[in-house]
Amino acid sequence: MACAQTMSLLVEDEETGHADKEGESSGARVRKVVPAPWCRNPLVEILVIYNADSTLVGEVRYFLQKVLFHNYCAACVLTHGRRSEKPEWVALKSGQHDWGSKVRLRNVHRDEIGPEARKVAGKHLPCVLGRLENGSYLLLLTREELELCNGHVGGFRERLSETLVRHGLFVWLDGTTVDATLTNGACKMVAEHLENTNATVTHSR
Repeated sequence: MACAQTMSLLVEDEETGHADKEGESSGARVRKVVPAPWCRNPLVEILVIYNADSTLVGEVRYFLQKVLFHNYCAACVLTHGRRSEKPEWVALKSGQHDWGSKVRLRNVHRDEIGPEARKVAGKHLPCVLGRLENGSYLLLLTREELELCNGHVGGFRERLSETLVRHGLFVWLDGTTVDATLTNGACKMVAEHLENTNATVTHSR
């Protein structure tokens, strides 16, 4: 993988994985989500897309960008340490998350995705896309949002969960709030679900 091999020369394991271990040892509460019961078009795959190609040329180009311009790929900093994928990232991909056993998590290069995914990703690379059951794609995290994760897998997990809740695909496990920033389509799904179940929800502000 272009990003993985190049970043192995530039990023230390200790630096990229340190914060996640600190968060776990400090006992910080990790909020969990569950699939939204009203969602009619559920999430089936999450794609973390590198802003680099998987070819040798792509690898060399990425290496030069990093060395000459310090232009790092935030997705690669997230998934890889010095020599290989971070253990915490491998664990996340293996299903140690709360997005459901049917949701596949993959990290891929930009030349390994189809035209529809490339169209949605647009100028946001590196980014995170979600593939829904009907085959459509949804932009979940932009380059700027990935950079805010600072390479921390735990921070990525929390930020992505927040985004999935906003899109109405998931809800917080505690069930106390529905994010007031839900997209219009998600708000409609929530309203219909509440009407059918005669339930009430307190909206966060």
